[in-house]
Amino acid sequence: MTVYSSNISVVLNSVAEMVATIRDTDAMLRTVATTTIPLIRVRVHVDGNDSDNQPIGNYSDPYLKVRQGVKYNRTADPKVILSLTRQMENDLSVIDLDSGYGIGYKNEFNYQKSQWLEEKYKKNIFQLSKNEIDLLDEVALNHVKNAIN
Repeated sequence: MTVYSSNISVVLNSVAEMVATIRDTDAMLRTVATTTIPLIRVRVHVDGNDSDNQPIGNYSDPYLKVRQGVKYNRTADPKVILSLTRQMENDLSVIDLDSGYGIGYKNEFNYQKSQWLEEKYKKNIFQLSKNEIDLLDEVALNHVKNAIN
């Protein structure tokens, strides 16, 4: 009589661990959110671009004179950049939701400003850009690949 040994239980346990890791959406979603925040921050608060990677807008001439004054000491560049006091920029955070994580503002007033700015400039500013969505996909795919390896 010949007895064959098999490592099927080891393989099944390994597969079960991979499935559990892939199902650990909490870690994946948090990684996706923390990876995406810097891109949004630069796009909106440094480059002054909306979700289509187009300029948010231009400042009016009277406002440019005010912002170039001693109090603000800003440049004459008319491109709208949503970061005068940096309060809103610094408040951009990973938000813990019942369904996972999101990106937004912890301070209710900063959230209200984001909505007001989208209405004012008639643009989607705080939605994810195509580049940001592509990064989300890449980070999620890497999470799955790492779980399998």
